[in-house]
Amino acid sequence: MAEVIIRNKAKIRLAKILEAAYTDYGQTTLNRFLSELEHIEHRLSIQPESYPLEYSLMGLKRKYRYCTLKKNFKLIYFYRPRLDKVVIVTVWDTRMNPIRLVKELQK
Repeated sequence: MAEVIIRNKAKIRLAKILEAAYTDYGQTTLNRFLSELEHIEHRLSIQPESYPLEYSLMGLKRKYRYCTLKKNFKLIYFYRPRLDKVVIVTVWDTRMNPIRLVKELQK
């Protein structure tokens, strides 16, 4: 099973999303987010390359993949097969301009 690592930037964004979900919609919605997130992490640990490639990031040095979290957010990650590690680099709001995502990951 692959180890799933969440980088600090992704943790911060995820915390803000979860806080907003709780504040705006309540505990039930927060529980749904957490349940879906747990399911995604489990699937990533078992089948790290099962989610599709993020085509807007194809020109970058890594093969970034994404999984959708509650239809408005993408967890952007890459897989290191030799180390058997999945690294979640950011959480992206799909309503934002995708050019900003490319610029963010080029740094």
